[in-house]
Amino acid sequence: MKNVIEELFKKSSLCAGLTDKDRNVILHSSSADIPAKEQLIASEQGPVYLEDKTALLQSFKVDNGYFFQYKDVYELMLVEEELKDTGDYLLEENAALDEAAGLEEARRRTAEQNRLFDGIAESLKPQLNRLDEILTNLPDDEQGFRRGMKCAGVLGAFIKRYSNLLLLSATDGKTDSFELYLCINESFVCLKLLDTACFAEIQQGIELPVSYELLMYGLFESVIESVLPLLSAVLVTLKRDEKGLTFYIEVSNENAFFDDAFYTAAKNAGFLLEAERSDGSFFAILKSDGEADI
Repeated sequence: MKNVIEELFKKSSLCAGLTDKDRNVILHSSSADIPAKEQLIASEQGPVYLEDKTALLQSFKVDNGYFFQYKDVYELMLVEEELKDTGDYLLEENAALDEAAGLEEARRRTAEQNRLFDGIAESLKPQLNRLDEILTNLPDDEQGFRRGMKCAGVLGAFIKRYSNLLLLSATDGKTDSFELYLCINESFVCLKLLDTACFAEIQQGIELPVSYELLMYGLFESVIESVLPLLSAVLVTLKRDEKGLTFYIEVSNENAFFDDAFYTAAKNAGFLLEAERSDGSFFAILKSDGEADI
């Protein structure tokens, strides 16, 4: 009977065998190699890959010995390799898509920045042209040269601060009136070099749309440029009370004026714009008419 069992076991499709307690192989199928004892001991803790990596050796304790078997994992390895290749391909594809998305986002940001900078350049074209004209035609005499450079400084301060406001308008809806104070104050620093007395009373803590500050600072610059450098004094105030918001400019030259386009800009923003001349001075008054967003 034992011989019959041994013969059947040898001819079975199992790739397996039995050992005694000392792990000496006493029975194995014809397709199963005899494993080394070290391999058997290791396989009791978990499957052990054989040298060719195409088969696994597993063993389990049974009565009076151990049962071991081999499992062919070649096909599994092929599938695993194929899955790995597919995973690598997908990772490469995802990386390529991420890179393409990053490039597209960079192009979008660049295009947006270019549009913004083009808009800034267009908005400041009159000042840039006048600045170029002043610097190109500076007088040879020292006094005239100094005066020209000081006028250029006034234009440069406006270009810098107005550009900052335009950049703010692209990201922030509103900002504190202190931002307008900083703009006016920087222009005053340059005007004082022309011996112009400057005074500003800008009420702070007023939350204003950046578009309003652009309107007010642009109006201020238009008035200043109309009589630059023939200006001895400038007064600027901004206040808000129960009647609304009032932006007031006074210059000591009745020949001053502002561009007519500001009437339309003020109306579109919900303001009333008035111009007055009295006692050798010019006044520009910008008042909210109830439609302004304040």
